[in-house]
Amino acid sequence: MADAAIINPSALDPGAIDPENFTASLLRQATGKGLLTQQEAQSIQEGLLLLLEEQVQRLTQGESSSLPTQRAEELMDGIGYCVDFYLQSLPTLEEALEALQARRVAQLYEAGRGLLEEHAKASEGLLSRVRATRVATPNLGYNRTLDVTLPGYLRQWKRARYPQGFPVLAEYPLAGDRPLPEGIAGVHAYLAALALENRFCARFAAQVPQVLEAFARQYRTSPEEVYGNLFSLTLRSLLFSHLAEEAGPLPSREGLASLELRLALLPPGQWGEVLGQAAQQLLAAWGFENPKLEDYILAEARRLGHGVELSGGKLAGLAAAAPGDGQLIHLDGERLDDDAFAAVAEELLLCDQPERKAQIIQTEVRSLEDLRDLLDGGSVFEEELPGLFAQLDDATCALLLTCCPVEAAGRQVALGGDSDPWQDALADYVNQLEPQRRSNLLGLFRSLAV
Repeated sequence: MADAAIINPSALDPGAIDPENFTASLLRQATGKGLLTQQEAQSIQEGLLLLLEEQVQRLTQGESSSLPTQRAEELMDGIGYCVDFYLQSLPTLEEALEALQARRVAQLYEAGRGLLEEHAKASEGLLSRVRATRVATPNLGYNRTLDVTLPGYLRQWKRARYPQGFPVLAEYPLAGDRPLPEGIAGVHAYLAALALENRFCARFAAQVPQVLEAFARQYRTSPEEVYGNLFSLTLRSLLFSHLAEEAGPLPSREGLASLELRLALLPPGQWGEVLGQAAQQLLAAWGFENPKLEDYILAEARRLGHGVELSGGKLAGLAAAAPGDGQLIHLDGERLDDDAFAAVAEELLLCDQPERKAQIIQTEVRSLEDLRDLLDGGSVFEEELPGLFAQLDDATCALLLTCCPVEAAGRQVALGGDSDPWQDALADYVNQLEPQRRSNLLGLFRSLAV
């Protein structure tokens, strides 16, 4: 027999192992690398066949040594699944190979079956817990997952004649849409994560509906139909609100715009750090005293930080704002394609109510360049420009001023002679603001224009 104690830890290649056929691919690789003799491999194969024969005898109460072909294949698959599951539970391939060499196949089978039953038992308890602590929400995906999908998986497991794997698919995504193992272990992992998420959401039970409603507006759908994770959406809203130095569960539109401008002043590599520090500060204030939940929250904050990095510091698509006081906010984001831009322009032309025009822009336009192009098309707004600017937050007005030929911006805005009508209207609007607000807006403009 090959000496398991001298197996080279780097000899086995995890990339050459097929997770769907773990034991067979491990045997092939170990034999090919000389870590297992042909005789040992043959002995393990014979052990599988002997175990199959023993199981057939047990199922037929000793009256037959055979089963119908399909059922025999299902039984063999069940045996292989249990052996694979146990070996995959071991920390390293080397330990899995040592177990194959040192233990009978029947022992590996029973060990794997025992682990699977532990997952099933734990899943039943967790399902009861997550349903007892469920979030009060109209979200259909969340409710169907708790009421239909997860109980269905447990029934499927109990009714199966032999242990087997199955993909774990649910209508409601976990935070980060994290990948799950297959079979009952995946159900257990899903429920364990959902139990943590429910505990978080219970702390913010009054805020979760507000957050869901805000993201429903963002996604242009209803709270019932939102495909999103309540824990993740609520956490990111609380983080952005904290960073915007606001107290509510949702940041204001102006707070988001200011936060985006502050992020733009940081090196890209620091955006994730800022989110992580904010999460640590909030955890200290919340005092969950649950290490697993705290680690879960920090992991989600890191994922959000990565999302901010990927977006180039742009918060459009990542954040949803609290319902405002009619102000229009502009967060620079993805530009509309030509057809979508034309459709928005046509809708604005057909509308004769300034408030409705502002609402259309608020809903449809996420790019500064698109907003500027619409303003350049003077016929879209005509006499409504002063009313439109009155609904813009100060950060957006400051951004628009950077698109103007500003010659002076001390106490008043002065434009050059080649300004467009909308630029003149914007300058007039800013100059008519009360002094302190005008001073703050122009200070923000000067910081952006550097």
